[in-house]
Parts: sequence; C-alpha cells; structure tokens
Amino acid sequence: MYVLQFSPFPAGRSLFVDQPHFDTLPLPPSYQGKTVQELTNVTATLPDLSSLAGTNYLTVNSSRN
Repeated sequence: MYVLQFSPFPAGRSLFVDQPHFDTLPLPPSYQGKTVQELTNVTATLPDLSSLAGTNYLTVNSSRN
C-alpha cells in the first residue's frame, strides 16, 4: 500500500526552479539529426589575429616602457 502526500511549495521557493527546462523547446535546426558524438566532438577554431600589431597594446599614456 502506498500513501501520497502533497504539500504546497515553501514560501521562499522560486517558481523558476520547478518549471520544465528544455523539455518542450525544439532543437536548433543545426542540431537536428546529429548524433551525440557529432555534437560533442567539435573542434574549436580561433579567429585570425594576424592583422593585429602587438606594439599597439604596449603604449600606455603615449609612452613606451
């Protein structure tokens, strides 16, 4: 035999905590049809910073140290 007892939420508890998260939202189109391995084995790429000169960042108050 089982007994279920329901009690109201505590007074200070946020309703956001108990809302469903990602349960009813569809996947972004770029994720559709991909396996978990395809989604987790992604290589990060860095932007090309070759056009930036390091000397531009060494100047403080028009003086060089």
